Amino acid sequence: MDQIIKGFNDSQQEVTVKPLRLESNEYYAKLGTALSSSKGPDVAVAHVERISPFVKAQQIMPVDELASKVGFDLKQISDSNIKSVSYDGKP
Repeated sequence: MDQIIKGFNDSQQEVTVKPLRLESNEYYAKLGTALSSSKGPDVAVAHVERISPFVKAQQIMPVDELASKVGFDLKQISDSNIKSVSYDGKP
């Protein structure tokens, strides 16, 4: 991950990725608190089994329009994976 982040940060000057390493329970507690106070990160990772509370709190947005905007075809991801992270038919 450090090499990927360094490579991305070195490749451009507009966006800086800062890694944050936390234990799982601490991570989800801090993420939920940050999102509730509108101070969450632009991008975060959530395990499939942890998505529901974020969806219910409207803290996760569908990615289909964003993917389309940047030219990423979600069909590159298997149907089962897309289905596992979809809510009301939206990935």
